Amino acid sequence: MKVVIKLTSGCLTDVILRRTFGLIESRTMSFPDREQRKTCWDSRDRYWECLDKQNIKDNSVKPKECLELRKLFEKSCPTQWVSHFDRKRDFNVFKEKMQKEGYDPIKEAQ
Repeated sequence: MKVVIKLTSGCLTDVILRRTFGLIESRTMSFPDREQRKTCWDSRDRYWECLDKQNIKDNSVKPKECLELRKLFEKSCPTQWVSHFDRKRDFNVFKEKMQKEGYDPIKEAQ
């Protein structure tokens, strides 16, 4: 009996478990080299600049003026990196807002 299970966790790792006589095989894509990382980071920065020019603070909003840059960003970076950078920008926007506006502490019930 041969069972093939494919698990994926983004672009960086593609693991194939193959149960054939107890054989387990792992295939891993190579980590992006220096030039690929630079291309990824540059495309991310250009996309973020476009969002800033459009005054977009919500990552779920993707203005049509920035769609080509978004596509380039997604093409240039591993999938896990894109989601990480999206979360990072959301956090940076939140942190900036808290630094400018402050926050109201939660009052404990007495």
